[in-house]
Amino acid sequence: MDSGLDELISVATLGGVLVTASELLSVVSVHTNRHGQPHFIVLNDIPEPWHTQFKLALRGSACPQVMGFAECAFAVDWTDWVNGEWRDRAAKPIGLDDVK
Repeated sequence: MDSGLDELISVATLGGVLVTASELLSVVSVHTNRHGQPHFIVLNDIPEPWHTQFKLALRGSACPQVMGFAECAFAVDWTDWVNGEWRDRAAKPIGLDDVK
């Protein structure tokens, strides 16, 4: 492994404890659309190192532009990525206890 990947793995904890996908999902607020369905998340709400990992994984993806919010991503992309099930992409989060 390269040193950058080793560093990501070593800091991939919340409060020094390895977290699960469901724990990571629970710390990021999902904003809903007017019908109450999950719509988007704000990238700055994602804790490191997953913020950087997900932002890199989003390259080339469509992202919602939401007035009053900084960079956003679709909630389904976030959830699928955290669970290691994001489309046909190989990008998966590093440092979670239970990602496939």
